[in-house]
Amino acid sequence: MIAAVTQHARECALVIVSLIISASLIPSRAAAPIIPQSVRNNLQQRVEYGHVTGVVVGMVNADGRAFFSAGRVRAESDIVPGPDTIFEIGSISKGFTGTLLADMIARSEVALDDPVQSYLPPQVTVPSGLTPISLLDLATHRSGLPANPDNLCSQSLNGLFDCYTVERLYEFLNGHTLLHEPGSTWTYSNLGMGLLGHALSLKAGLGYEALLRQRILDPLALNDTRITLSDEQRLRRSAPHWGVVPWGEFTMPALEGAGAILSTASDLLTFLEHLSGLQTNLGAVATNATRRRAATENPDLDMALAWLILRAPGGELVWHDGATYGQNAFLGFHRASRRGVVVLCNNRLSTYGSIQDVGFHLLDSNLSLTAPRRPATVPSETLASYQGRYTSANGLSFDALVQHGQLTLDYAPDASPGFSVHAESLTRFGAYELGINGSALFNVTGTSASLTWTQNGGSITMNRVAVLPQLDILQRENAPRLRLTGTTGFSYEIHSSTDLHSWTSREAHPPEAGEFPAPALPSGIGFFQAKFPPLE
Repeated sequence: MIAAVTQHARECALVIVSLIISASLIPSRAAAPIIPQSVRNNLQQRVEYGHVTGVVVGMVNADGRAFFSAGRVRAESDIVPGPDTIFEIGSISKGFTGTLLADMIARSEVALDDPVQSYLPPQVTVPSGLTPISLLDLATHRSGLPANPDNLCSQSLNGLFDCYTVERLYEFLNGHTLLHEPGSTWTYSNLGMGLLGHALSLKAGLGYEALLRQRILDPLALNDTRITLSDEQRLRRSAPHWGVVPWGEFTMPALEGAGAILSTASDLLTFLEHLSGLQTNLGAVATNATRRRAATENPDLDMALAWLILRAPGGELVWHDGATYGQNAFLGFHRASRRGVVVLCNNRLSTYGSIQDVGFHLLDSNLSLTAPRRPATVPSETLASYQGRYTSANGLSFDALVQHGQLTLDYAPDASPGFSVHAESLTRFGAYELGINGSALFNVTGTSASLTWTQNGGSITMNRVAVLPQLDILQRENAPRLRLTGTTGFSYEIHSSTDLHSWTSREAHPPEAGEFPAPALPSGIGFFQAKFPPLE
C-alpha cells in the first residue's frame, strides 16, 4: 500500500488496442498487406489474459506497410506501443552480424574460410580441432563452441551477460577444449556469434556498433536501430517484463553481435525491404547473407550467414527470432513473395507470451497460431487474501503480491524481481515462463495460509510468515507521522518518494513499535510505502 501526504490519483488503462496503418500507404493499392482479424483478436486476447504486456506487428510487401499494436509499453503505463517504440530484439542481432559479414566479404576484407584466430590478439588462443574455427563455422553455428561460455557474470536469469567483458571472453577461449570438430555439428551458440561480431570489429578497427552503423544502419537510414540509445530514444523504449513484473534491461558488452541490438518495427521493416530485395541498396550483400550455407539438426531448417531458412508448407522463409530477459521478437520474409513480418513483444518467452508463432503464421497461414489460455476468474478480495511472505522449513521463500490485477511471485534465492502467475482455478495458479513452468496452490484458513509450489515433478509447502503491510498517514500538529499495520514480530521496510518513480529505502519497523515520524522530503510532498525486506 502507498500512503500519500498530498492527495494523488492515477488511472491506468487495463487494455488499449490500436490498429495503425502507415501514412505512406495509398488507399488505392489493394495489394498492400492486411493483418488478419484473427491475428489481431489473438494478440488482443494475449494482452487481456495477462500473457503479454505490449506487442507491435508490422507487415510489408511491394505495395506498402501495415501495423497493429496492442497493450502498453510498460505495465504501469497507458501508452500504446507503436511502429517507433524501441524494443530489445535479442538474437535477431545475429542476423545483422551475418549481414555485416556478407558486407565485409563483398569488400574483400575477409573470407568465409578465414580462421577467426587470425583476427584476434596474439595472446588469445581460440580452441581448435583438426581444423581451426572459421568465420563460416561461427556464422552457421558449426564452430564446436558451446551455447554460452561457462564464466558468465551470474548463475541467475537476471544479469547473465551484464559484466561479460572482452577479458572474460579471452579467458574462456584460452582455457576451453572443443567437444566437436569445427564444421561437424550444429550447436546454436551465442558465444560463437558474439565472437564473430568481435572479430569483424577488430578487423575493421571499429567498435561493433560503430562498424554496424557505418556499413548497414546509416546507409539504410535505420536511425532507431542501436545498442546505445540517445536520451530521446530511451523515452520511446519499451520496458522488459515477466508477466506484469518489470525486469532489467539486457546488455552483453563483449558479445554484442549475438543479441545486444534494439530497434523498432518501422526500422526492421525497412531492413526487411533491403534484405528481401524489395529495395536494392544492399545488392549482392543481401543475397549472400541469406543464401543457404549449411544444414542444421532439423531437416527442414538450414543456415545462411546467421539467418535461418525454414522450408515451410507455403514456401521458403528466411527468419530469425530473439529473446532477452524480458522481451521477445521475430523478423522474417517469404522468399518468393518478398512479404516481410516483424513482431515485437515486451514480455519474456512463455507458453502464451512468445510471439514466434504469430510471425510464422503471417508469413505462411499453414503454420498455426497458439490459442492463449484464458485465466480462471478469481475475485479481487480472494487474490488479496493470498498476499504475503511464505517461507519453507529449509529457507526457501516466496513473496506473493497483487500487481496490476495479477498475482505475482518473487522467489528467493534466485535474485530475480519475480514473475506473474495465472489463475487456473480459485486456488491454483500456473507460471508459464520458459524455464519455470510451475504452479502455486494456496490454502487460506482464517489468518493462516500456505503455498505449495510444484515444479519438475517435485513439490514444497511454505507457510505464510507475514501478511502484506499497510501504512497510514496520521496528520499531527507539528509533522505527519506514520502507523504500520502487519504481522507482529516482523520488520517491514519503509520507502519514500517524491514522484512515485524513484524510491529511497528507510530503516525497518515492526508494527508493534507504534507511530513514528514520516521521513522528511525536500519538496514537502511525499509518498511512503511499506514493503517486505528484500528476499535473500
